Amino acid sequence: MATKDQVVQGLRTLYGSTDQETTRRADEQLKAWQQTENAWPVSDAILRDETMPKEICYFAAQTMRTKIQYDFYELPTAHYQALLQSLLEHVVKFRDADNAPVLTQLCLAVADLAIQMDRDWPDPVGFLLKHFSGAPENFAALLEILQYLPEENRNDRLMCDRQKRSSSAQVLRSSEEMVSKFLTSIQVPNDTARKKILDCFNAWLNFCDVVPESLANNHLLMSCFESKILTDDRLSETATDIICGVLRLTSTDMHYYEPVVKRVMPMVVGLKGHFDNPNCLQDEELMTVLSRIFTECGESYLRTLVDNNADPGVQHILRILCTCTNSPITEVSNMTLEFW
Repeated sequence: MATKDQVVQGLRTLYGSTDQETTRRADEQLKAWQQTENAWPVSDAILRDETMPKEICYFAAQTMRTKIQYDFYELPTAHYQALLQSLLEHVVKFRDADNAPVLTQLCLAVADLAIQMDRDWPDPVGFLLKHFSGAPENFAALLEILQYLPEENRNDRLMCDRQKRSSSAQVLRSSEEMVSKFLTSIQVPNDTARKKILDCFNAWLNFCDVVPESLANNHLLMSCFESKILTDDRLSETATDIICGVLRLTSTDMHYYEPVVKRVMPMVVGLKGHFDNPNCLQDEELMTVLSRIFTECGESYLRTLVDNNADPGVQHILRILCTCTNSPITEVSNMTLEFW
C-alpha cells in the first residue's frame, strides 16, 4: 500500500526525470496504483496538502475523477457523504483561475458523483445551488459543475448501469427551471463569466425538454444574437451553437415551439445587417458564424422557406445563403453548398 510520500515521489520522478526508462517505470507504477483502493485516501490527502505543486494536485484530482468514473463500486455506501463533502471543500480551495485544470477535474468528479450516488443524493442541483450560490466567488466553479451534470449523464465512459443513468437524467430534467433561474439571475462582470454562463445554458438546452414560453423569453438566448457576442472570439462559437441548436429544436415541431420561432426568426433575419458592412465578406470568423446560422436555418426550416418563398424575410435568408456560397472563403462556401 503506497503512502502519500511515495506517490508524490513517484510523480516527481515522472515529471522531473530525463531518463526515459525511469519515467516509464514511474508511469507504470502510478497507473497501477490508481487501480487500487488506496488511491482514494491518498489522492484526498494530496489535495489537502497546502505545499503540493499544481501538477501533483492535478494528478490527484484526475485520479479522484477516474476512480468515481470507473471504480465507484469500491466505495462503501457509508463513505459517499464524506467523499462529497471532501470534493466540495477541494472545489472551494482550487476555485481561483490559476488552478483551472485542477478545478475542472474536481468539477467533473462532483458531476460524476451525483450520477453514481443516484438516490443517495436526491437533489444535487438544489443542494449545489444552496451550498455555493451564497458566495459570488464560488460562481465560476458552480457554473462548471452545473455544465458537467447533463454532459456527464451522456458520457459513455462513466461506468454506471442504465437504471442509474436514467434516474439521474430524470432528476436533472426536473431541476431545469432552477438552473435557468440561476443562470438568468447572475450579474456578468466580464466575458469569462459570460462564456461560462452560455456554456452552461447550452449544456442544459441540449439536455432538457424546455418550455417554449420560457425559452422565448430567455434573455440568454436573445443575447446570443448581439453583435458584440457573435464577433467575440471567446463567445461566438458557443453563441452560434446555441442559436443553431434552437433552430434544430424548433423545427421538430414548429406549432409547439411557435413562441420561440416568433422571437428567434426576426433575430436571425436581422443578422443580415452585418452584410451592410463591406468588411464583413473578408472577415473569416464572422462569415463562418453567419454561414453556420443561415445554413442551419435553411436546413431546419427548408419546407417553410419553400412554402413561403415570396416572403421578404425568406428572400433575405436565401440571398444571404447565395452570398455565403459565393464567398472566397472555402470553409464558408463549402458549408452552404451542402444546403443547396
